[in-house]
Amino acid sequence: MRAALVVVAAMVMGCRSTEAAATTTKAPEREWSCGAVHGEARLARALGRGGRLKLGVVADTNGTAPATMANLSKLARVFSEEHVDAVLALGDLGANEDEIAAVLTALGKDAKAPVLALAGEREPENAFHAAVKRVHDAGGDVVDLVDTRLVDTGVIDIVSVPGYPFSRKGCHYSASDLDGVARRVAGRTHPRVVAAHTPPRGDGAG
Repeated sequence: MRAALVVVAAMVMGCRSTEAAATTTKAPEREWSCGAVHGEARLARALGRGGRLKLGVVADTNGTAPATMANLSKLARVFSEEHVDAVLALGDLGANEDEIAAVLTALGKDAKAPVLALAGEREPENAFHAAVKRVHDAGGDVVDLVDTRLVDTGVIDIVSVPGYPFSRKGCHYSASDLDGVARRVAGRTHPRVVAAHTPPRGDGAG
């Protein structure tokens, strides 16, 4: 049976701030190359019906300002009305654990669908993983696409490339990390969707 992919909506909730960061005495978190593939990093999760997979997509919420959360809720309700099979949250969700957890919780609650979340350039390593765990432990249906790099839906493979290659602020990946992703999916026959914060073949910071 031929697989079909439907993307219901792709919406950028905000843009990267050009304002200088406030001075702080707290030491910055260490750089991390979250693009590296560790272990099997594969999840079998049945999604879609009749060879059809419908995904909602959102990125760049950049925190939990009231206007942002109101827009996010409206978008998530569209996903619910369209009966998406899952929501891809493609990074720059927030700068700390509380912000990331709030965004993931709101998405899952209003969209009424699993949330597949990866980190962008904004999320610190510990904060991202802690936020996903917090939401999961509270009963949210959320998948960490930094730890899980291949979701086998039975219809289409969702392959994640978290991070941003041109920044050291948060999640970072290198060219060799992309080689690891390619090895992880080699030989698989399902149609493939690459979920990324930035185009993996991009040639410069945009």
